[in-house]
Amino acid sequence: MQSYGIIFMKKFTIVSVFIFTIFMSGYVFAQEDSDDLNMRRCTLLPILDKVGGVQAFKVYEKVEENLRESNWCDYRSNSEILNVLKSYERNLKQHLDNPEILKTIAQKVGVGSLIKVDLETRTDLRGVDITIEVRGSNGKDIFFKEQIRADRDDLQVMSQLIINQLVEYSKLIPYDGKIVGILGTQMTIDTGKANSIKIGDRFKVKRLIRKKEHPLLKKIIEWETDEIAQGEIFNVTDRQSLGNLREFSKQHIPKIRRGDWIKIESDSDETDKSGNRTSAFWGDKFPDLKGNRFGKLGFVGLSLVFGESECSTSRNGVTRKMDGTFVGLYANADFWATRNFWGSLEVEKSMGKYKKKDGPVDIGNGANSASMSMVELRAGYKYLPMKMFYGPQLDGYLGYSSYTYDMEVNATNGVGKFSFYGVLFGLRAELPIYKEIRISFRTDFFLKPGYSEDSRIYGEAEKASGYKFQLGGSYDINLSIRTEGVVEMINNEAEFPGQKVSFKDTRIKSGVIIVF
Repeated sequence: MQSYGIIFMKKFTIVSVFIFTIFMSGYVFAQEDSDDLNMRRCTLLPILDKVGGVQAFKVYEKVEENLRESNWCDYRSNSEILNVLKSYERNLKQHLDNPEILKTIAQKVGVGSLIKVDLETRTDLRGVDITIEVRGSNGKDIFFKEQIRADRDDLQVMSQLIINQLVEYSKLIPYDGKIVGILGTQMTIDTGKANSIKIGDRFKVKRLIRKKEHPLLKKIIEWETDEIAQGEIFNVTDRQSLGNLREFSKQHIPKIRRGDWIKIESDSDETDKSGNRTSAFWGDKFPDLKGNRFGKLGFVGLSLVFGESECSTSRNGVTRKMDGTFVGLYANADFWATRNFWGSLEVEKSMGKYKKKDGPVDIGNGANSASMSMVELRAGYKYLPMKMFYGPQLDGYLGYSSYTYDMEVNATNGVGKFSFYGVLFGLRAELPIYKEIRISFRTDFFLKPGYSEDSRIYGEAEKASGYKFQLGGSYDINLSIRTEGVVEMINNEAEFPGQKVSFKDTRIKSGVIIVF
């Protein structure tokens, strides 16, 4: 017969694989959400070439090099996709006009601007006609389309003309970045130093209402937006930045959403030695980066608990089982020391009654009143594969946990007040499934479990064990409030010479979390 430890490790391995699977699924989901892709993420598609005297590949290299060095385009490339497209050289134009193919490319490469260039020698042989077109991530929207003429078949001339037109396109992009994560009044923006964003930059939050397409040209000519709020940048990395909301633009505070636009405001504020702005906008110099590192944040939550518990005892070859319904309250608080390191406290108190389920259970009044208490302290590390909170998250943590089951003492039934406690280890995975909706999975178990009892019923345990599985979901109501629902299973047991006591709990938690 396999030992409990071996059986448990098998279960834990299966659970860990499951966590990894949903974690990676969330990563794929987040990567393929093409509707929110930033127009400032661009890629250059293979150049269509009908010019006999110049190689399109050389033009491609020149233009691509410029895009990589530009401060308006976060250039992305995928050599595998480009090689596949080049294999269809004979009908490449047809493929690059197919919206579904373009949408697929945008999803795989992760861009909001697909740049198409067509070179064609004029029929009078007096130069080259160059067509530049920029498509959106849905493959249909045409953001920019211009046709220009190069007087001669010259690599440098054609490349520079294309680059000039792309600079003009960059001026038409209606925003500087998009919100990709929200935590209280702080937000993560998908643009940073590479796009000339600085600490202290003021910004406006705008929301797209509708796009207007020219009826004849069939390209987007206007973006109708609604201004929501104003804020300021307080932390910047190469590819992303963090901002604080300072003021809402409407009486009724709207809900900031992932995908809302950020538009940096032009001004003449002074800058410090590092090139960061000193903000006259708010009446004082914006505090330095060290005073505004990610942290000093967290959340508190309160939930109602409803569930069932089963108590099983085995003494002298006789097994007795009791079960009952419990209700109670659960409170938790999480605190972030940094962007990745955090600590938490969880407490719970439930009340109920156990009744006979199976075996020779002796309960005089038909029920055994009981309570369950739980206290748990954890400290862990949060891994963000996309470097942003809105994407998948994976937590690993250590802590200390204690479960106390306080029942009316009954030596015949083998019940009383029992405690299971010890150092724990756990994993938690969380991923977005649709905008403000997220799901999570959590499992933890005792590394070094302990057992104690108030009444001398069993004595010192030979071994103890405990673990918890949890599946949950949450919905963001607004910037600082979200609702959460959790289903969890808890198992605690202790073994003695010829005896055993165990508790199996299944419960549902539903409540509100406030971010601060």
